[in-house]
This record gives sequence, structure tokens and C-alpha cells, in this order.
Amino acid sequence: MILDLRTMYIALGATCLIVAAALLTFQTRQFRRDGSLQWAIGWALYGGFLVLIGLRGIIGDFLSIVIANTFFTASYSLLYAAVLQFRGRSRNPGVFFVPVAATFIFFWYFSAHVDNLSYRIIFISLLSLLQISAIVVALLRNVPVSERRSYRLTGFAFILMALVMVNRLLEAFTLPFGQLSILYATAFRNAGNIATLAAVVLSSIGFVLMVRQRAEEEVRRKEEDLREAQRITHIGSWYWDTSTDATTGSDELLRIYGLDPTREGMPAFKEQDGRLYPHESWQKVNAGVQETLKTGVGSNSTWRRSVRGPRYGLRRAVKWYGMPTAGSLACVARFRISPSASR
Repeated sequence: MILDLRTMYIALGATCLIVAAALLTFQTRQFRRDGSLQWAIGWALYGGFLVLIGLRGIIGDFLSIVIANTFFTASYSLLYAAVLQFRGRSRNPGVFFVPVAATFIFFWYFSAHVDNLSYRIIFISLLSLLQISAIVVALLRNVPVSERRSYRLTGFAFILMALVMVNRLLEAFTLPFGQLSILYATAFRNAGNIATLAAVVLSSIGFVLMVRQRAEEEVRRKEEDLREAQRITHIGSWYWDTSTDATTGSDELLRIYGLDPTREGMPAFKEQDGRLYPHESWQKVNAGVQETLKTGVGSNSTWRRSVRGPRYGLRRAVKWYGMPTAGSLACVARFRISPSASR
């Protein structure tokens, strides 16, 4: 079945714009460091290219030919810049501006003076193939083993885009002039548009997965840094969900209390009385907790009763601080070795 290409191009352009808007909505916090902004704008420009192509014959040639193809080249330049930024590699401004300027000048000149459709197709196909090749190489070179799946998904999407451009290049050499128009419907052209849709969706899913994996890795690294910092400074932290009475403690806090983090968890708050703290010390902690939950203002307390832990011997709790967070309580307790360790 041969579909109406004008409708398909406009629908594909709208899809690209929706994808770009979704990235702008969900990736705002990461824009400055992972390339999401360039990625979103790149697909928005690609969507603009498709919409202008779909309106060819309705709007002027300058918009539907010159500006449309300039958007096309600019979109790949921005996607390449996004990959470079995500991989932490240096970017040469010429990589963006030279292809865009060359496309604008070439199509402006040829649409005004030569108007040879075959030349235009060959030029834009070869240029886009070079840009796509650069994206794939930058994307797949030295990929971490743990992240290969999402990188390969994104790379596969761009290979689909390259195949579409190869098909367009072959058309320039094989089809009669009357069938070269991008609005002339053929089965291969419809298949190419479907492949383009798949590439837009798959590449963006892959890129989002790449960003997510990067964020998860950063969280794991920060958690490890926090555990090491707490181990060195003998600072423990715990978190109490007042709605479920679930209490979690950091590894260092559990070790301070003589608990094995690999086998034991933080006791419920009320169970800590007499088990983790002497009764008088727990009463101070409980008073601070209740005051914090009542007023919504962070509180702290200091006491000098002993806390025994087999790993560190006798310890003295010197500071407790609690801060309410949406029905929960986040707390930090600091301990130091008691000078009267023989007591």
C-alpha cells in the first residue's frame, strides 16, 4: 500500500517534535552536562525539516528546500555534538557550522541558478552519511562494557538512518528525473519513512537509557564515597519513615553499634531503647525526634552516655541532628572514641 507522503512527512515531523518536547520536559536537570539539550534541539530541527518537506509546493521553495535541508544538516550536527558532550570529548565549533553553512549556500545557489534535483540529492545524501558515520563512531568507540546495550541501540538507530540515505543516493542514480521528487510515492520511500520513525524513537530511547545508566553510576559512586567518608570519620546516619516505622541505617552506623551490615538492619526506633542507646540517651534522642516531628524544624542534642560497639570498643555519642522530610525523619549521629575506654 502506497501512503500519502505529504501526510507521512508532517506526521513524522510532529513525532520528532513530540520526542524533543519529552526530552526537554524530563531531562532538564541534566542538560548542561550530558548533551540532552543538543539532542532534543537536534530532533526538533529534524522534525522541522520533515514538516517543511511535507509542505513543499504549499510554501515557497526557499523554506521547503533551502531552510528545510539546512535544518536537516543542523540536526545531525547537534546530535553529533550531543554524543561528544555525553562522552566527555572536546567539540570543534566548525563541526557544527561548516556543514550547516555549506548546505545553506549549496541549496540557495542551486535552487536559484541550477535547479538540478539529482545534484541536490547526491550532495545532501553524501553529507548526511558523513555526519551519521561520525555520530556512530563517536558513540560506539571505547564503550564501557556495562553500558553497551543502550549505546548499541542508539547506534543501530543511526545505522537505519544511514540506510535510508543510501537508498536516497541510489535513487538519484537510478530513478527517472520525474520520480526523484521526495513527494513521489514509492514502496521503498514509504519503507524509508517507517525506518526513519523507528530510528527517531529507538535512538531517543537509547539515549535516555544512556543518561539513566550514567546517573545510576554516579549515584553508586557517590554512595560509595559517602560510605568511605563515614568509615573514616566515624559518622553514621539513619532514616526513619514515621508512617511505616521502617528505620534504615548506614553501614558505618550499624558497625558502630556492633551490628553486621551484611546480615543485620537498623532496629525499629522504639527498639533502639536499651539496645543501641542507654535508656537516658535514647530519651534525649526521642525528645529531639518528637520535637522535630511536632514543629517541623530540625533539632539536635548532645549527650555523654556510652555506646558500646565490638568493632570500636567503648564510644561516646557527642552529637545528634534530625531533619523532617515529608513524613519521615533523616538523622545524622556522630561518635568519637571515649577517652575513658576502660569504663
